[in-house]
Amino acid sequence: MLLDAQLKAAIIQAALYSPSADNSQPWQYVWHDTGDLSIWSDPQLSGKATDQTYVLTDLAIGNVLEAIKLQAKSLGIDTELNYFPDEDPMHVAVVSFTSQTNQKLEADDCELAKYIADRHTDRRFPFSGKLDVNIGRQLSESLNDENCQLHTFTDRKEINNYLPLIKKAESIRFRAESLHSELFQTVNFEDPTPSQGMTLGMLGIEPFARPIFRYISTWRNMQKLNKIGASKMIAIRSVTLPIRLSPGLCLLTASGESRLDMVKAGQQMLRFWLAATKLGLSVHPYAAPGVLTLAKPALDPLLTNELSDVEKGLAEQLGASATAIMFFRIGFKKGLPIRSQRRNIDSMLKIVS
Repeated sequence: MLLDAQLKAAIIQAALYSPSADNSQPWQYVWHDTGDLSIWSDPQLSGKATDQTYVLTDLAIGNVLEAIKLQAKSLGIDTELNYFPDEDPMHVAVVSFTSQTNQKLEADDCELAKYIADRHTDRRFPFSGKLDVNIGRQLSESLNDENCQLHTFTDRKEINNYLPLIKKAESIRFRAESLHSELFQTVNFEDPTPSQGMTLGMLGIEPFARPIFRYISTWRNMQKLNKIGASKMIAIRSVTLPIRLSPGLCLLTASGESRLDMVKAGQQMLRFWLAATKLGLSVHPYAAPGVLTLAKPALDPLLTNELSDVEKGLAEQLGASATAIMFFRIGFKKGLPIRSQRRNIDSMLKIVS
């Protein structure tokens, strides 16, 4: 099915709203003469450090593909996804479009599509409110892949089982030079509205703490402060306090660890996030425990052992059949955080020789 320029723009714009680690937007697209749409990994923005197995890129592209599906559905168009269609590992999917054979739209998908532009990350805290069983049920029912599951925890004892694992994984990001460098390469200290990456405001860093954050952006300075426990203090501020001051914690799991499993998990991630947005919930993702244990970046022996402890701890909680993908702190918060920006549509085009 050939789409006109207006439909193409609407579909790609929905894809652009999708989340990605540190707002990296590591994907590209190509419209084919057949009307199909190819989604590729951006070789300049993927495959490094925590993404060496493409776990972050594949999750991001999964979000993109689900946004495309939902937006198309809301426009009366069906989609078919062909994952990894050829031998090029950077070519993640081809999307084919067809007119809906019946005029009955899938109400749930069309409802989720309404919230694509509103979905955002909220790193502020505390979150308030009470998460009842009905909210947990609606979040779980938003998923439509039996190989993925959403766990919603509101009991403090259950949450405390995971809190040390999240804290340890997050602290490792500030104790390994490669992970530290990867993190701060995405932080923009000068432009208040960058089209890619994050500002300190978007990261939820309070004004009084911003000079310190700028100081630790240099690895040598980070090393100095780590001697007095800086990474642990950062983890307390970014993990322990926000999670303890929020009514709920969600965990997305998958039954496999392949690249296809990660892409499909990314699709389910967006569905959950849109359902949470519909319910008025604020969402703050924590990627480190799942992503680092899947990517297994090259670290020194001490940090490798600590990361292994995180992996073992997750396995003890989940069992052998489930893989932790990402945690999400959830709750209610008035107002809106500073939102990250997006690149323009043309900048995402893949140049085909």
